[in-house]
Amino acid sequence: MKFRYLALFVLLGHLKLSVIEPVTAAAQKAAVSRNPADDLSMGFYDNTCPDVEDIIQQTVGAWIQKDSTLAPSLLRLLFHDCAVRGCDASILLNFTGSERTAFVSSTLRAKGLDVSDLVTLSGAHTIGRASCGTFINRVYDFNGTGKPDPSLNTHYLPMLKKRCKRSTDLVHLDVITPTTFDNVYYTNLQRKAGLLTTDQELFSDPKTAASVEAMASQPELFQNQFAVSMIKVQNIEVLTRNEGEVRVNCNFLNSP
Repeated sequence: MKFRYLALFVLLGHLKLSVIEPVTAAAQKAAVSRNPADDLSMGFYDNTCPDVEDIIQQTVGAWIQKDSTLAPSLLRLLFHDCAVRGCDASILLNFTGSERTAFVSSTLRAKGLDVSDLVTLSGAHTIGRASCGTFINRVYDFNGTGKPDPSLNTHYLPMLKKRCKRSTDLVHLDVITPTTFDNVYYTNLQRKAGLLTTDQELFSDPKTAASVEAMASQPELFQNQFAVSMIKVQNIEVLTRNEGEVRVNCNFLNSP
């Protein structure tokens, strides 16, 4: 996947850091009659800061070149922010009971996304790592059987045993091209080398298997559809106009 797409996702998420809740009753009533996402546009800063997209793309690109783990971290941050209360950067708020500690559904199904989006966005696991504790049961004691998950690739299993000495050890979600944003995640599923159970089930489930096969065989399809699905994610309950406030400190509301 071309880096400019990833930078675009980061750009959209970054620009929304300035908008937060609370939403007034009047604003909630007005939101019923319109789609806030209709207020968004890529050219919004053309007059006030025409180079903003290039600046952020270059800056984020430089960061990721120095530390490749930032790319999956930024994607995960965006997913978690949008999944709980919409894309309002409320995940950055730091207080007891805040969104930082909320349970997040990995499917986002309740937020207006469909099965196609689920399969596509799961492809974000083509980069990033997972701690062994999140899948160790597949390696040693699948469903209490005392045996490995029978769906695991027989060549993949020994590698996982070798790398997981402790539950805190980390393993790449895509062991073939771990730092490249591509469609190899899907070919891994075809080879029964999906790291997480939820990943591998996308290929074993008849409702999603065909989409996995399409993504695996058509790299450009994945790239294009990922851009579409990411935009849908970032339109979830987004705040615009006079909804919320511009935060002076990203971690706190401006006033109690």
